[in-house]
Amino acid sequence: PWRNANREIMGSIVVFSDITEWKLAEERLHFASSHDEVTSLYNRNFYEEEKKRLQAGRRWPITAVIIDLDEFKAVNDTLGHTAGDLLLRDFGRIIRQVFRAEDVVARIGGDEFAILLPETEKSTAKEAVERLQKPVTKHNENNPEIKIHFSVGTGTAKTSEELEDAIRRADTRMYREKKQKKHTNCQN
Repeated sequence: PWRNANREIMGSIVVFSDITEWKLAEERLHFASSHDEVTSLYNRNFYEEEKKRLQAGRRWPITAVIIDLDEFKAVNDTLGHTAGDLLLRDFGRIIRQVFRAEDVVARIGGDEFAILLPETEKSTAKEAVERLQKPVTKHNENNPEIKIHFSVGTGTAKTSEELEDAIRRADTRMYREKKQKKHTNCQN
């Protein structure tokens, strides 16, 4: 309060600061700490934290989907890293649209993506993976110079003890599909 010589309140003094820019910077930092800068999908650190949280929860079964972009190195090598980043962004946009908001969709490596689908049986995950092909095919028709090709594997866990094994199975299945595609391409 602001008082006169007789200690009577004459008014008040208020000091304030506009912290809008500070709050926006804080939001940008928070986003950057949990998201991949190229795709805007969750990053590996967030994925690992969510995996622990889901593992401790009750949303079983959980299906893991592991996706690796095929021929990504060739895109970077022949068309440059800008084209590779564009491909990653396009694929990130596509998988974000195909999977549910409550699914954990993350870029966990250079051209590798992991998705955790809580309360999802193997058959439902298979349908989601099949839905992924339609927008990828449309992208490839519209972008013949930078096509998306991917290999995918899934694994389903019924309990928390099975989750790591389900993720390993998904990874193994994805690499098996990738190897099979390379073998088939070499024979053609």
